[in-house]
Amino acid sequence: MQSHNSQQFWNGINKLGPRKFRGIPVEIILESGECSSVVETVFDNREKDFANVFSVCSGSFDDAFLKEMIGLKEIMESDS
Repeated sequence: MQSHNSQQFWNGINKLGPRKFRGIPVEIILESGECSSVVETVFDNREKDFANVFSVCSGSFDDAFLKEMIGLKEIMESDS
């Protein structure tokens, strides 16, 4: 490739490399083991997953827990 135009040169170089996939796959593996890419199904399952995570955490954080986590954070930061 020959070009005196640097922009044209770099555009040509960029076309040589691997293509980037810019989309985010929207898929989920259902309890049955099947893969679903139905957007509503994926979002409903993700909503349930996040709700379960946060419901387990709610009420678990008190002052003692906070102090313990701050102490662990300070230990980790001093080790690095």
